[in-house]
Amino acid sequence: MLLIINYLINHSMKKLLLVSLCFLSLFVTQVYAQNRTITGTVTSKDDGLPLPGVSVTVTGASIGTQTNAAGKFSLSIPASAKSLTFSFIGFKKQEKQLGSGSALNVVLESSANELGEVVVTGALGIQKAKRETAYSSTTVTSKDINQTNVTNFANGLTAKVAGLAIQTVDNSIDPNVTIKLRGNRSIAGNNNALIVIDGVPAPYGAINSINPDDIAETQILKGAGAAALYGSEASNGAVLITTKRGASNGKPVISYNNSFQIQQVGFFPKFQNTYGMYGGEGAPYIDPLTGGATYVPYENQLYGPAYDPTGNTKVQVGYPAGSATGPTLVVPYKALPKNPIESFFNTGIVEQNEVSVQQGDAANSFYLSAQNVYSKGVVPNDKNLRTSVSARGARTLGIFKADYSVSYTKTDVSTYGTGYNGSLLYTNLMQWPAFLDIKQFRNANTGTFSNPSDFYDAYAINPYWIVDNSRINTSRDVFLSNLKLSLNPTKWMDLAYHVSYNFGVNQQRFTQSEVRFTPYGVSDPYGASSVQSTFKNTLLAPGRVADVYQFGDGTLNGYPSGYARLQGDATVNLHHTFFNDFKTSLLLGNTVWQQRYKAMATSSNSLLVPNVYNVAYIGGIPAANESEAKIRQIAFFADLNIGYKNYAFFEGTLRNDRDSRLSAKNRSFYYPSAKLSFVPTDALSFMKDNRVLNYLKIYGSVSRVGNISIGPYQINNIYGVTSGFPYGALGGLSAGTTYYSQDLKPEQVNEIETGLEAALFNNRLSLSATYYKQNSKNQTLTVQTSSATGYNASLLNVGEVQSSGYEFEATADLMTKSANIFGWRVKGNFSINDSKVISLIPGVNTFDILTFGTAAVSAKVGQPFPLLRGTDLNRDPQGRVIVDANTGLPSTNSTPKDFGRTTPKYILGLTSSWTYKIATLTAVSEYRSGYVIYNQVGSTMNFGGSSYVSASAGRSRFIFPNSVINTGTAANPVYTPNTSVSIQDGNYGFWQSSPYNTANSPLVSSAAFWKLREVSLAFDLTQYIRHTGFIKGLNFALTGRNLALWKPKNNPWTDPEFSDTIGNGAGTTSAAQTPATRIYGADLRVTF
Repeated sequence: MLLIINYLINHSMKKLLLVSLCFLSLFVTQVYAQNRTITGTVTSKDDGLPLPGVSVTVTGASIGTQTNAAGKFSLSIPASAKSLTFSFIGFKKQEKQLGSGSALNVVLESSANELGEVVVTGALGIQKAKRETAYSSTTVTSKDINQTNVTNFANGLTAKVAGLAIQTVDNSIDPNVTIKLRGNRSIAGNNNALIVIDGVPAPYGAINSINPDDIAETQILKGAGAAALYGSEASNGAVLITTKRGASNGKPVISYNNSFQIQQVGFFPKFQNTYGMYGGEGAPYIDPLTGGATYVPYENQLYGPAYDPTGNTKVQVGYPAGSATGPTLVVPYKALPKNPIESFFNTGIVEQNEVSVQQGDAANSFYLSAQNVYSKGVVPNDKNLRTSVSARGARTLGIFKADYSVSYTKTDVSTYGTGYNGSLLYTNLMQWPAFLDIKQFRNANTGTFSNPSDFYDAYAINPYWIVDNSRINTSRDVFLSNLKLSLNPTKWMDLAYHVSYNFGVNQQRFTQSEVRFTPYGVSDPYGASSVQSTFKNTLLAPGRVADVYQFGDGTLNGYPSGYARLQGDATVNLHHTFFNDFKTSLLLGNTVWQQRYKAMATSSNSLLVPNVYNVAYIGGIPAANESEAKIRQIAFFADLNIGYKNYAFFEGTLRNDRDSRLSAKNRSFYYPSAKLSFVPTDALSFMKDNRVLNYLKIYGSVSRVGNISIGPYQINNIYGVTSGFPYGALGGLSAGTTYYSQDLKPEQVNEIETGLEAALFNNRLSLSATYYKQNSKNQTLTVQTSSATGYNASLLNVGEVQSSGYEFEATADLMTKSANIFGWRVKGNFSINDSKVISLIPGVNTFDILTFGTAAVSAKVGQPFPLLRGTDLNRDPQGRVIVDANTGLPSTNSTPKDFGRTTPKYILGLTSSWTYKIATLTAVSEYRSGYVIYNQVGSTMNFGGSSYVSASAGRSRFIFPNSVINTGTAANPVYTPNTSVSIQDGNYGFWQSSPYNTANSPLVSSAAFWKLREVSLAFDLTQYIRHTGFIKGLNFALTGRNLALWKPKNNPWTDPEFSDTIGNGAGTTSAAQTPATRIYGADLRVTF
């Protein structure tokens, strides 16, 4: 029956949603004359001081408000209300009867068991007391998320939840962020947490569109069991976002917020500022007396002579401009005080302006917000402009309630592309010499020495040309909406239907200006085979254009992201208390959702008219492609809860998913879970009213969920378009080279979890500890097969990965402001994650996820996942490098070595807040360790000779550090410390041509780091402006993010938090990523 109802409503849900939203927007503004307003003050019995943040609700209803900083409240209530309930963490809940008056003052008494009474939001938006839950979850408040004015809410969660790893992929003007809980469990599938907004799963791309200040709180469900009701989408845990609703005191509240931040590159790789330009040319650039390299005016590599610290030596840079007799650029051969690579970057800014309006009463609420975020990046010309508008509201009419939310976000991003030779910006920049002022080359189009024809570097291009002439402009429009209709026909039954439609449009255009070279420029005056000379036949690097349009979630990603989502949920909740001791509820529900994306792209590399970026004006034929996909799923679920005397609880869930990505015989599958929690401090008389141990909960759960790791249509063998079939220019279809099996099933995740929560010393200290183990079977992998089968590969269910670990969280009120004027609260979280590949394909023990040269991120039987593998130098049993007894050079071991896991094993987060009078200082830091990173950016720097490492031996003869020589035989080696055999060429020859340069191990380092994530110094100035009457609140704060980074000495390259991919092949960096930044700012909030 639920399925029929759901189908009928879902079939026309788009129209229903729009009509309902319009209808609700009209009646939420009505005036409700039958209500009355109760005002009062809530104080503490211990010290008589006012209590801010106390929850004040109409008993038996959802109508409520909170006390302000002065402990005062004002609440509009219906005439039928008989009493108000007051609750606050650390104090006993109190119910006060209402009289005929409008004033009500309340005194709250300290409580010893409040932790279990905290209400948390679970799957499907179901709220429970924390004592009733049997899984690990953490609540992060809006204040915690926004205390340093993050523009992406995920960054505000960093270091605040045990087991949560937020990873910023790069430091671009529009960075990607991944959210992972408890490590990776799927080798080739999705490992990101499910994003849920107001009870409904949202596309992953929504994390870039949500205004963080619209979030009331975020609940993190860490395990698969906690989110089992969401089925196959929640095998990686879930992030539940609850957005703000309107005030309930009958009075309008208007808030304005402005924050201004500056950002500067704070963590550069370690450069050398000692040596200039030479790249192995040999004669005539070799000093005949010393045999050392001499200066080469056109080189991009920095293996030349040392700079003259006096500046008396002058050198010519490049060849004469325009002609052989043109002007020349001559500069002192002396390193500049600031490395020009660092000088290239700007000081970026981020300015946020936001206004919100909210109003409501006992039966209605309305919230409207608008935000504008303008960002100017550290890379010249990079900009990001995001504007969002959202409206939310609710209306209660007797037993009926309607709740809606709608938001629209417009984002425009402009960032750099690639060079006219296809090179990367950072690659060209990394080759810049320390003696040459990069600012002189700012005019990259017409400057005398900086234009493309006359640029000095024969092998690189002017970085400013890229940022001026090669642009990627993206426009995103994202719409998020949901409507929930509830009916409470009896006190034991609740009916609800929840419909949501979330979609986005992404339009991206890549443009690159044409370059017309002069005949002299392409003549290659130095005979260096320059970049310019590659265009000598046409004197032209044609302009380029590429357009992409995608309807989906607003991103350009494919599965599992990129899809628009339409969903309907129908639920029946039956609840009753039997014999006064057994509190029961049974939730029955049905979900139907559909995801869809459509993408179209056109491009050309041969524009005919300069700066006319239109595929209608090109030479040749444009490239074009189009793709479209849909996914549908129907689910039925049940959730049974039984509580006994408020200290013993059982929850059992069962969900059946039917997914269109799987074949008919496999598309229906079940996910059960069972959970138990027990509160001995309430159940056992000898543990009650204990002054030390105030609260203790013990819990455990078992669950099975799934992870569908294939995209739509991947159970069908496909055909692609090919040309020249059977001959000439005739078109045809060609069979794909991968075999897709109809027998594919979901990956299956079996999880056990057990833990405890405790409160001690009158709730001054709260603790939680969790152990979990997950086994993910039926991994979906592409395996190589014999070509005799007609295919080169097959997609199969093979392999198993195990992930287990411990999570700890603690909060301690070392000093309370109410008792000491000065308050000090410390929060900490620590997690340990162990992963291991149990099995792969029979007969195969290694599966590569991502390869780069001789290195790879892999899954290997018996090893952690993901694992970095690659080549190393030959070493003795003690790990010392073996060098040649004659040359002193190392050699490469061709057998791949396991370097270690590429995701953190240990994560520690610390938050400390100090409060004195009107000021609060908060600092958040994070430590990650137990993993490695492959610094491909180091390869770029060593090639260019700009790295500190490449100059660490002084570019002269040196003995390889900690090396040994085999003084025995190959059969019976004897390894003796090398103290005399030096490497003859410690310059270009070693860093470019020796085995050291070809092995992977020199670029592998520990990825451990300490980072000062956030600092906020906030001032509550409300008491100084209260006399104005119309200003209700005034807050000012100084903020900072990523202010300090500490990393091991063996990582001189970059911030190890970055990774070169959003996929499962984490653990690498490259020249495609710009360096990390520090952010400083100020924030002003005014409430009217």
